[in-house]
Amino acid sequence: MVKALPILLLFLFNFLVILLGAPLLYTLNVTLYRVLEPNLGRLLTTSIQATSSAFLVLIWLYFWRLIYHILFKRATERVSS
Repeated sequence: MVKALPILLLFLFNFLVILLGAPLLYTLNVTLYRVLEPNLGRLLTTSIQATSSAFLVLIWLYFWRLIYHILFKRATERVSS
């Protein structure tokens, strides 16, 4: 059970990101569009939406990698040394 715990934690993290990430990203994009579009125009608003979405995906990948290294620290140290 202890050996399977890191895999379960990564699975839970990914499940929560998939479950909660899509509605949060949609809400963020709609809010950005409603706030920025009347003032900046459609092209700049869409560019800001795309940039913020890509930034959030990169943050998710960073935290996923960080959690992976923390949970599998002993295994990654054995391989690298």
